[in-house]
Formats: sequence, structure tokens, C-alpha cells
Amino acid sequence: MLWGSDLASYIREVNRRGLMDSAIHVHASIGFPEEYEPLENDVPDGWYGMGYPWKGIKNPEHYKR
Repeated sequence: MLWGSDLASYIREVNRRGLMDSAIHVHASIGFPEEYEPLENDVPDGWYGMGYPWKGIKNPEHYKR
């Protein structure tokens, strides 16, 4: 299990090597906003994880940083 900057480094390397589509990725907290902070623009699509549907939440408070 990777968290924070370790998770961000892993995701960037997986993207760089083109491995996102060749494996199933599971992370327990990938759905939580605090995990997105270190990822910046590298938030992965298609991962399995616990969390909530952040793309489906439309209230403005959800998008404040």
C-alpha cells in the first residue's frame, strides 16, 4: 500500500511506462481528496478503490481547496 508522495511517484512511473491499461490497480484511499493533492494532474482513471464519486458531486464547496 502506497500513500502520499510514494503513491504519486508510483502513478507517475506507471503512466510513464504505459502500464495503466495492462494491470488492475486497487487502492483503499484513491477516492479521497487528500490523496489527490500530491498527484496534481496525474489522478488515475479506472482504478478500484474506496471513496466517493467526486466527479459526480456538483456543489461548489466540494471544489474549494
